[in-house]
Order: sequence, then C-alpha cells, then structure tokens
Amino acid sequence: MARLVELERGIWLEGLDQDLAREVEALCGVIENSVADAAVSLLMFERAAARSHEPLDKAAWEGHEDLVRRKHKELDVQAPWVEGEWSGGRATRLFDRARRDVIREKWESGEVPQSYAHRLPFLHARSFTRAVAQVRRAIGKLAELDTGDARAKIVAACGQFDEALPDITPVRDSIEHAEDRMRGLNRKGKPMTLAPISNEMIEAPSGGVLIGDSLINGRYGGTVDDGSHAEVDLADDTLEVVRVAVQRIFDALPWRLGQRRFLPD
Repeated sequence: MARLVELERGIWLEGLDQDLAREVEALCGVIENSVADAAVSLLMFERAAARSHEPLDKAAWEGHEDLVRRKHKELDVQAPWVEGEWSGGRATRLFDRARRDVIREKWESGEVPQSYAHRLPFLHARSFTRAVAQVRRAIGKLAELDTGDARAKIVAACGQFDEALPDITPVRDSIEHAEDRMRGLNRKGKPMTLAPISNEMIEAPSGGVLIGDSLINGRYGGTVDDGSHAEVDLADDTLEVVRVAVQRIFDALPWRLGQRRFLPD
C-alpha cells in the first residue's frame, strides 16, 4: 500500500520582500497540492491494478450476457422490421442495440463498463506522473527566485531530484503531447528516430517501435521526445525522492521561528 507522504514546514516567511514572500508561498501551495495528488494517485493506481489482475467473475459475466439476451428478446418483439433487411442482419443489429442499452443502464446505475475499467490503472499512472512532474516544475521556479541563503539549497535539491528521476519530465511531456508522439513526431514536429528497446513487453533491437501507454510491472512509460522508451516507477521509492527534495526545500526557506505545519493535516 502506498505510504503516507509526511512533510513539515513553517507558517510565516521572514526576511523576504513582501511580493517575493507571496510568490514563494504560492509555489509552496502548488508543491503541497501536487505531493498530495501524487500520493493519492499512487494509492488509486495500486487499487486499480490489483482489481485488474483479479480473475474474471464468471457469474457477473454470465449475468451480463443474460441481460443482453433478455433485452434482445424485448427488442425483437418491439422493433419494427427494416424494409429489405435480412433476418441475420436484423439479429446482429438488435444484439448490438441490446448491448448498448444494457451498458447505458449499468452506467446510469454507477457501474463502469469493462473497457473503461481497463483504463483506470493507466489513468492513475498518468495522474501520478503529472503530479510528480508538477512538483519538479514548481521547485524549479522556486530555485529561480532570490531567496537568499536558501537558494543554493533549493537548487541542490532540484539537482538531486533530477538525478534520481530523470524520466519524469520526458514521460510527462509525451502524455501531454500524445497526439504528436503517436504520429512519431518530436516536440519540434519532426519525425523521431525510434531507438532500440528491450523489456518484458517488447524486444526490438533495431528500433522502429512506437509505444504509447505501457504498464510493465508497476512502471508506466512510452516513447519520448528523443525516440527512446522512458518509464516512471509507480512506487513509494519515487514518492520518497519527491518527499526528500520537498522537505529539504521547506527546511531551507526562512520561516519565522515558532509554529509549524505538519502535512497532510
């Protein structure tokens, strides 16, 4: 189970220009929210991934098919014949309509269609990646500000983050620009040279394979801007890198001595 990401920070900044202090506070708020988003996304990913590996519920599947058959019988009585339609075509058309009707009814009652449920691990994996990448962007902006003695420590924390999680930004960029990546285009709109790849899912020593969403043993990734395959580890270890970097930055900032905030609260 995903661990809780615990942080500690001060309440009021001192020794900074008022406008600068407001900017720092705003960025700290973005960082806090993004860390929370990452932790929740990881928890949701783990739960969705566990459900996706559960064996097929045969009784539920048979019940669904029975509903479709009953709906088909109703439609067969109620629906008018289409002039010139042969019986086999009519049966196919009514079965398709019966399936759609059953799925709509289930959706209205709160049940997620199987093809939607299959996307849940990918949805949470992307949310996790985006949240971690947002932390990196926010601490990067913080590193650009003149926070006095804190700045060098913030810059160092950003460097340690990048060293530990080099693929976060490339994978996030490919999520945001899937319409280009899946056409084989990089950020400049130029064709990518697809690099060799070898993993549990694909063996392509000569390259040439374009990958959109991939989930392999708790790692999410795909083809990134330089044509290589990059992945993000959907795990507590990734969150720990985030926690350590953020805590170092919070510790470096010039908070007024006294009251502290503990997160999550």
